[in-house]
Amino acid sequence: MNKIINELEELHRHRKDIEKHIDSGLLNLISLLEEGEPSKEKLREAVLSIRKKVKHTGNK
Repeated sequence: MNKIINELEELHRHRKDIEKHIDSGLLNLISLLEEGEPSKEKLREAVLSIRKKVKHTGNK
């Protein structure tokens, strides 16, 4: 039973980390969009940054 509880707690921590990274990345993306007409390259970099953070968080 303790093992199951520990695994659930760890999954919850990972979920919180992923949410934090997604929120941060999305705020950055929103900021780019509000600045005006961002280039496709800047948008691509922002999306790839979010993906990298989420992937890195999931591999912890």
